[in-house]
Parts: sequence; C-alpha cells; structure tokens
Amino acid sequence: MIYCITLKRTIISCPECSSRINIKDYRKCKVIHNMIGSKNTSLILKKRRLVCPQCN
Repeated sequence: MIYCITLKRTIISCPECSSRINIKDYRKCKVIHNMIGSKNTSLILKKRRLVCPQCN
C-alpha cells in the first residue's frame, strides 16, 4: 500500500529573526513503514523546503 501525505499550509516564523518564512519548494521523500495493518506500507511525504526572506 502507498499513501501520499502533504502537510497543510501554516504560517511559520523564522527562529532567528521571527519574520514570516516562505515556502521555497517541495521535495518527495519515501518512507517504508509497516505499522499500518502489519503490511508493507510506503509513505510518500511531500516535505516543504523553507526560506526566510530577511536572514536567508
């Protein structure tokens, strides 16, 4: 079984300068997981890459 997961957009602030962070792009990451129903399960995560416009 294969599940595709994408996180909802939320407002994130920079830990350094506290300004609002922009989403640069998305990367797909495949994780093999077998805790769901004891079957071979793959999770495809759409991970966000972030960039701060103030401090980069």
